[in-house]
Amino acid sequence: MKGEMFLQTDEMKKNMVKILANLDDVRKVLEVYPELQTEAKKLVEVRAMVEEFRWNLDEIEHLTIVSSVGGDKDFL
Repeated sequence: MKGEMFLQTDEMKKNMVKILANLDDVRKVLEVYPELQTEAKKLVEVRAMVEEFRWNLDEIEHLTIVSSVGGDKDFL
């Protein structure tokens, strides 16, 4: 089950990297147009939220590793 969780979080992180790259590309295009600066700023905010979610996935993986090591009495 833990292995499956790592596969899923890895897939989500890969997708987030693609999303972040696409957001950057769209933001670069929007910044060319002065009338679209508000939308460009919104994209920066969305990018920050996606980045935070990606960090949360790292934390989930870390906690899973800690719990599996802590639960394995034969490990020590």
